[in-house]
Amino acid sequence: MAVRPRIQCCFLAWMEEARSRLAFPLRKLRRTDHTLQLGFDGVTPALCVILSRDDLDVRVEWQGKDWDGLFSEYVLVRRIRGGWTCEACQEDQRQVWPSREALWREHLFETVLRWVNGTLAPAELLAVHGGHHGTTWARLLTPEQRDLAGGATALLPVRVPQD
Repeated sequence: MAVRPRIQCCFLAWMEEARSRLAFPLRKLRRTDHTLQLGFDGVTPALCVILSRDDLDVRVEWQGKDWDGLFSEYVLVRRIRGGWTCEACQEDQRQVWPSREALWREHLFETVLRWVNGTLAPAELLAVHGGHHGTTWARLLTPEQRDLAGGATALLPVRVPQD
């Protein structure tokens, strides 16, 4: 049995604890020694969450390729006197947490929870653009932003029936 990175174990525990607070619960898709890939229940399978040792991303993977990133948070965990901090933060904004797990939970995991509930949950459509000459991008659109979809290669509904 492979030993998985501590951050993955911490995330999976947090995911179960946060299930009732997430607008769209997460489910595990793939797990390797380097990454944990997850999907959202009730959301287009074009969106996936990828957790690595240092970052947490929400990616758009459509038509067999990585189309764009919609959310990304990066940490550079360092042990200091009195606890743990994120060296990726500006020095005057660094906090000290009692453990790596506490840092990950607040700095990464709760941040993606706020993004899911505040940005993904109100969205109606995922507009994907480009692809003809290699450049691709995507954006989430609320019902009020639907007219901003002009020129989209495809409009995917964010919510999909669950299996």
